[in-house]
Amino acid sequence: MRGIRRIPCGNVNCYLVQGEEGAVLVDTGYTGYVERLLDTCLGAGVRLIVLTHGHLDHIQNTALLMERLGVPAALHPADLGLLSLSRHSFQTQAFLPFTPTVELREGDSLAPWGVDARVLELPGHTAGSIGLDVEGHSLIVGDAMMNL
Repeated sequence: MRGIRRIPCGNVNCYLVQGEEGAVLVDTGYTGYVERLLDTCLGAGVRLIVLTHGHLDHIQNTALLMERLGVPAALHPADLGLLSLSRHSFQTQAFLPFTPTVELREGDSLAPWGVDARVLELPGHTAGSIGLDVEGHSLIVGDAMMNL
């Protein structure tokens, strides 16, 4: 089944984007929601985790999901430094470290992971904030629309 499924994870929305030949998970939310995300993703053919930016509320379950789903994570390279900053700045919100192995930039296609979507660079919220143009008619933007 093709489409986008919103996965509420507290004050963060994560998304499962299902394509013809696979799926991507967009953002991983706060610790405490990993089981909800796994329940949604297991059996869906997830092939990649896309992080819209490097803030804590969007990345906390990434390491666990990478391991449990057996997939890589992707992030815009301008936000790589936020991963270390988030890890050391928010000790009450600890999370397992991870290294994204896929870099996403403007115009990149998610077709290699089975989804008809293109990356849009949306700097502002963070230097490396990205969104996804899914099948030319749906837009996932992470926090790029905050406080407007």
